Amino acid sequence: MVAGQQQEDELLRTHTLAQLGLIEYLEGEDDLGSALERFKKQLETELSDNNNNNNNNNDD
Repeated sequence: MVAGQQQEDELLRTHTLAQLGLIEYLEGEDDLGSALERFKKQLETELSDNNNNNNNNNDD
């Protein structure tokens, strides 16, 4: 398999796992709006942390 195809397949797999994670996170929630807001904040925090780590690594 070509490297580009492997990368594309891995990105699709990651996206699918993220969708599944969201569905599992929301299952059983009575207030979906509130659950989505918590999930969004969690993702924003993780993204911010990753960006900060990447910036710190680039400073080395």
